[in-house]
Amino acid sequence: MVSYSPENYHINSTHSVFVTLEGTQLRIQRPKKNVPRRAMFNTPPPSATSVHFVHQRIFDMTRVIVTLLPQGLIEKRLWSKKYPIRLEVQSAPMS
Repeated sequence: MVSYSPENYHINSTHSVFVTLEGTQLRIQRPKKNVPRRAMFNTPPPSATSVHFVHQRIFDMTRVIVTLLPQGLIEKRLWSKKYPIRLEVQSAPMS
């Protein structure tokens, strides 16, 4: 998603990713099929062997600027899953 607007946001415009942070390397992997978005608290997560990843990017996080969007959110909404976390990467991905 290049730009974000709370008025135009819809969950169908998103896709599932598997994110891992190993030291200063952020790995973002996209599965072949999306993970159910409305899973309940007692729904077991998919096993690592059952998920087939079709795309992967690795970023060096040493020069990344992290911000929350949109700017100026009130404190109780800062970490709401509706609002994205923006990672501004200063260098090209490693792969």
